[in-house]
Amino acid sequence: MVIYNSLRLYTNADTFTLEPVHNDPSVKSENIVIHRTTGELRFNGPTNRVTADEEVLTIYGVIGFIRLLAGEYMIVVTDRIKVGRMGEHDIFRLKDYKIMPFSRNYLALSEAQTNDETAFIALLHQHLQSSQFHFSYGYEITHTLQRQSEFRGDTQPIWERADERFFWNYRLQSKFIDHMRTHKNHDLSRFILPIMNGFAEFRTAEINKRTFTFALISRRSRHRAGTRFFSRGIDAHGNVSNFNETEHIVILDPVTNALIPSNRTVMAHVQTRGSIPIYWTQINNIKYTPKLQIFDNPDTEAAFRKHFDTQKRYYGPQLVINLVNKKGYETPMGAAFSKQIDILSDPQIKYHHFDFHQECIWADNADVVSCAYSGTGALKTDFTRTGSRTKVGALQDLQNSIVRYVKNNYLDGARQDAYDLFLGVFDLQEAGSAPIVEGQPLILKALPVVLLVCFAMLTTCAIVPEIPLAFDLPENHFPGISESKLDTGEIELGWKNE
Repeated sequence: MVIYNSLRLYTNADTFTLEPVHNDPSVKSENIVIHRTTGELRFNGPTNRVTADEEVLTIYGVIGFIRLLAGEYMIVVTDRIKVGRMGEHDIFRLKDYKIMPFSRNYLALSEAQTNDETAFIALLHQHLQSSQFHFSYGYEITHTLQRQSEFRGDTQPIWERADERFFWNYRLQSKFIDHMRTHKNHDLSRFILPIMNGFAEFRTAEINKRTFTFALISRRSRHRAGTRFFSRGIDAHGNVSNFNETEHIVILDPVTNALIPSNRTVMAHVQTRGSIPIYWTQINNIKYTPKLQIFDNPDTEAAFRKHFDTQKRYYGPQLVINLVNKKGYETPMGAAFSKQIDILSDPQIKYHHFDFHQECIWADNADVVSCAYSGTGALKTDFTRTGSRTKVGALQDLQNSIVRYVKNNYLDGARQDAYDLFLGVFDLQEAGSAPIVEGQPLILKALPVVLLVCFAMLTTCAIVPEIPLAFDLPENHFPGISESKLDTGEIELGWKNE
């Protein structure tokens, strides 16, 4: 059962009405009517539309509903970009959206609540604009090809058999889902559009006159999602922070002009990554390298086991590669990880600690994958490379470090709030507010600007050649100085890749 790929949204003072767009007028149409005052939802009920004051908008899906201080809001897709095609189904990326309030004003809110509501709306915009949301009306975007092969003969709707880990808007779709659970004869399945947060790209090429498509799909888990230093480690359910599933797909088109025609061939390889599955954190303290803290939690062993039980259930036997440094700041992390692997002692888990930064320090973008594969033994290859860091490369590292520092210490707090708000980590109706951090000292707020200005000056000094003066100074113009010599300064730059 495919999802409706376009809808008419009729908005008036009292209701929102959703109706699918059909090319064939003889097809019986469904509708959903939502009362803006009560939030009540009716399926295939009378529309009671008032055309005089009604706004009509064509949309390409409903992302979902979220309740803030002033009431509910509906988020809809107003524009999309096609990024590729799998089989008979197109895959799209969200291009534009609209947040539509049920309430027509903030009169019921205090001044403080109004300010909070404005901040919450800004967080929603930030999250929707900074993330890459993908969806399809017929392809199982939350599932790998391997998992999809197990659904043959399954008649469940797409949303119901979606992988809940990567069903990013699952909480936002609860209005439709809960309605169906309490009204068994109301099937809203074709209105429920699962959104995946991640990456999807498709490239077509040809080798020996054989056309093939290479696809890369990366899915981000909604459990313990967050920014770099605000979400680390594991929880009691075995979920790790910032878990991603990446699927590499190669599709070979059939050969039709051969003596023996070939069928279409599809191959896929899946790998996952996530935060080290123990209880740990990094505490932001305005320093470049935040304080690392590993907790001696008695639940670590149980959570660690749950994590790998889930991994094996989804993916089978595991090849675990630990990429943290073997020396210095990250040493305790690697030791704690290895300790839990030894305690688990699972023959289906092969563990390898590969010091990525040390082993691949001189590898460029083209060689870094080969280096990693060679070092982990995943592929039998030889990798030997020597070289030196150029000034341009050092400056690029410096730029990346400064940008990362500014984001980690000054921008990621708001981004984490946006994650938590969208994913329903905190409930505004219960808490009445949210942990939006404000009131930093002015000197801290100004520090990012100062750093950027300093970096711009440093870059200019390093890459702009010395410019000769357009006039000559008289000899002995500066008394007491017999000779003046101006040389281009040399700066030795250090870097630390993390």
